[in-house]
Amino acid sequence: MKTIVQSELWVQLIIFAPLGAFLVTAAIMDAVSAHNDEEGKGRIPNKLSYSSVLVGLVCHTAAFGLDGLLAGLLAVVVTFVIGIFLAAPGWLGGGDVKLLMGVGAFMGLSGLGEILFYAVFAGSALGLVKALFTGYLKDMIVRMFRFLRGLYRMLVYKTSMVREDLETDPRSRMPFAVPILAGAILAYTEAVYGWPGLLSWFLRPFGG
Repeated sequence: MKTIVQSELWVQLIIFAPLGAFLVTAAIMDAVSAHNDEEGKGRIPNKLSYSSVLVGLVCHTAAFGLDGLLAGLLAVVVTFVIGIFLAAPGWLGGGDVKLLMGVGAFMGLSGLGEILFYAVFAGSALGLVKALFTGYLKDMIVRMFRFLRGLYRMLVYKTSMVREDLETDPRSRMPFAVPILAGAILAYTEAVYGWPGLLSWFLRPFGG
């Protein structure tokens, strides 16, 4: 991220302007579709996510030449491979993975990692706020207790017969395009203003 924000103004514009437009559009469409869906599932159109990958690669190449193209392609491939394993158990939706591929095409692996760090942080915070306002927070705590109780019994009695799976609830769903947008904003403000500084604090023990 710092490499881009320290570049010339035209480089910043060619990267951040289209990326911001894609993320804002995806967040709105994901949130609206989740609100209108009975199960709370959001939708990000394939045309939007695939075009973000293509435009991201073009912009990254225009800004940094062949190095930009290779960095964008590497981020897209790595995100795709990891995304397969995250989407299989339902931890991420297919649309979310494709949107992150678009972010990687624009930003490369390093920038994608910074945005994803804050996206997870923002998603957790927004999830708690949503759970509080929808009345799901109490149910979530009870269900988590039951799950941990079942896990403890499995370890003690060495049988899966006492397992208590976590039940799904539409109120627990979060359209992840919204945290991705928030993560991009926070990663940008940290690179430019040093705020909120959570990533720098997290990486300090590793020499980052």
